[in-house]
Amino acid sequence: MATVTKSIGTTGRDYSTITAWEAAIDDTTYPNAGTEAYGECYDDSAFDEAFTISFTSTNVTSVRLGVASADRHLGVAGAGARIVCSTARNWYQSQSFAGGAIIEWLEFHANGKASLISITYNSSTNPTTIRNTLGHDFAFGSGTSQAINCGSSKAYIIRNIVYDVDGASGSGQLNAILASSGARTFYGYNNTVYNVTRAGTGAVYCINYSDSSSHTLKNNIAIGAGGTTSGTKADFIIASPSSAVTDKNLSSDSSAPGTTNYRTETAANVFASTVEGDPGFLLAKSTGNHIDNGGDLGTTQGVNISIEGRDVDALGDTWDIGADEYVLTGSPSASPSASVSPSPSASPSASVSPSPSASPSASASASPSASPSASVSPSPSASVSASPSASPSASVSASPSASPSASVSPSPSASPSGSPSASPSASISPSPSASPSGSPSASPSASVSASPSASPSASPSVSPSSYAVDVIRATVHFKLRKPSVTIYMGED
Repeated sequence: MATVTKSIGTTGRDYSTITAWEAAIDDTTYPNAGTEAYGECYDDSAFDEAFTISFTSTNVTSVRLGVASADRHLGVAGAGARIVCSTARNWYQSQSFAGGAIIEWLEFHANGKASLISITYNSSTNPTTIRNTLGHDFAFGSGTSQAINCGSSKAYIIRNIVYDVDGASGSGQLNAILASSGARTFYGYNNTVYNVTRAGTGAVYCINYSDSSSHTLKNNIAIGAGGTTSGTKADFIIASPSSAVTDKNLSSDSSAPGTTNYRTETAANVFASTVEGDPGFLLAKSTGNHIDNGGDLGTTQGVNISIEGRDVDALGDTWDIGADEYVLTGSPSASPSASVSPSPSASPSASVSPSPSASPSASASASPSASPSASVSPSPSASVSASPSASPSASVSASPSASPSASVSPSPSASPSGSPSASPSASISPSPSASPSGSPSASPSASVSASPSASPSASPSVSPSSYAVDVIRATVHFKLRKPSVTIYMGED
């Protein structure tokens, strides 16, 4: 199937509104049969509009309304392309497509208005998928209301976050996600619903579904069905269905359905934050029963893509419950990096100090006859130098007063070259008779870090009988502006 993409936004796009994009879908704009019409929104500015997807075209067999990859919210309100309502807005998908319809990655900010996302066509075979959206701050009246309504269609509601759904005092039922008995086929996968409340006498449900074999509910989080209503309040409308397929759902009350379920969980134990505006608001906390307890649902209708855009299937993650997939970031490397600092007792820890008072073993200095550079050379046969323009700033110690155990000293017969020729043959042999010969004026700035994974390029011949070496492996960087010399010191 060929996809024809049209950009939607206010800065140099094909269309400035979603409504204009939808209105232009016809056989003239899309002349080839079997085409997917893709409207790609950009976060140029917030949209403020209702829309209805319903047009006449025999060539377009599927439709998708989404967001450019760089402009997606990734689970954070206000961070991507969004609709912000100045008045009540309804967003309808009202047409059946043989190839299906998808609404994805948009943020629907109802902004305290009675707005809803609704699938209004009637089909048991052609699906509509609503996935990876944010919907929040819905404010309804006293009648029956819902933020997402699956209608009488085949619907996939996947990895959405819906929160702050409020109803005024009244007797009507309030739902965040509604898949009533009219929904032909319903799949609710990995959604997160939070804080659904009303006053009056009406019932309140985070997720309302039917006890039908055509309804499937897995890996969902529903927390906070409440308010002052005297009516029924439940995170899931049916706790123990006999026909609906349910598993691995989580609730704050005792209503989570499933062969395996997690009940009476608190928001504080599930979410990284419950404070709106925090970066981790309603995203997964690092520990809890939601972590690694979800079922692997494969890749059907993109259920493998988390609200933060992670492909949990391709990356081999153990699935979490809810819209987000927690992944440890900034994990430590395989081995900790050792801090190497020189010791006053002259134990070699691969430090280079420009101080003339340095204790034995080769000293760092520029060649007396050359403005060129410092050469690393314990013997006339090995020379390492930087270009004439380089000012030596090489050091490994944190302070100039540190006692070096590896120093650089030119040999009278060694002539500096214009570029470094460091090779494994250059060895540093600390000798008590070695004396410094003029130290560079540059303050040491190079760091020493132990890196077990690094491959040494020069092996210092430090005698263990003369020095106690405590560092497993150290890397010394001589920063001379351009070339650099890396010397590895280690104990076999």
